[in-house]
Amino acid sequence: MPCVFVFALGLTMWLNFTRVGGEGFYTYWPVVLAGFIVVVLCMPLPILYHKSRKWLLVSLVSRAIYVFGGFFLTNVVASIGRWTISCRIP
Repeated sequence: MPCVFVFALGLTMWLNFTRVGGEGFYTYWPVVLAGFIVVVLCMPLPILYHKSRKWLLVSLVSRAIYVFGGFFLTNVVASIGRWTISCRIP
């Protein structure tokens, strides 16, 4: 897999610097590369180390949920703390 991605990086760099696709298209080659990598990683076919790609995506998604959950809970607790401090009891 890394060899495929390094080849794709080299190919998009070459296409970018030779200005293939017109003068204004050079800004879109990194987007093409990122799209290619996402398509290869999310491809459901059992080729190109299917189990490894599945493990990578599951671990990335679970890590993102874990980090977002911690951020969200921290934000809620901080908001409650600010609310209780700003409340004035008569």
